[in-house]
Amino acid sequence: MAYQLVYFPGPGRADIIKLIAEHCAIPYEFKSISFEDGSWTSTQPNTRYGQLPSLKVDEDFTLYQTIPIARFLAKQANFHPTDERNQAILEECVSAIDELTNHVIRIVYFTSEDKKEEERVKFQNGWLKLIMKGLNSHLIKNNGNLVPGGLSWADLYLYDLLSYLDLYRFEVVVDDSKLETLKANVLKSERVKAYLESPRNLKKH
Repeated sequence: MAYQLVYFPGPGRADIIKLIAEHCAIPYEFKSISFEDGSWTSTQPNTRYGQLPSLKVDEDFTLYQTIPIARFLAKQANFHPTDERNQAILEECVSAIDELTNHVIRIVYFTSEDKKEEERVKFQNGWLKLIMKGLNSHLIKNNGNLVPGGLSWADLYLYDLLSYLDLYRFEVVVDDSKLETLKANVLKSERVKAYLESPRNLKKH
């Protein structure tokens, strides 16, 4: 049975979940909840935290929050490190990427227009630069991957973040950057490439 992924009809928090499902060939159905037609107003009271995404696994099990859903799918597909140290590195990187993602969401969606440029520049010169430097240090060590041993779902999450930064025109400046190598490594996945070119990729369509 296909899992049911529920989110809004646009790019956002569900994208990393889709990337993992697509790369790992995990069957899923995407259910879009719209603000305009009142669907979200009627759906929100029935969510656990008043938020999306959610993943319905079966009638008895629905999971909420992006990172736990992503981790669950990765483990289901054996796409999560088995070595404890590599698990710790992955969790470190995912937490760092998630922090940057939260900053981007805050600036793009919750900052007034007259303050956006100021906040964008502050973010680019501050946390974005600092945290990307740390993530890039892992990429340097691991030939363009964040975790030793090859592609991980942390790489997919960083790829997803970079696509957001590009979409919303944030500038990423990193010395000795291996970000392009990371992108190339992700795009070696034929399933990911096919997804990115498909209508299922809401950043593109």
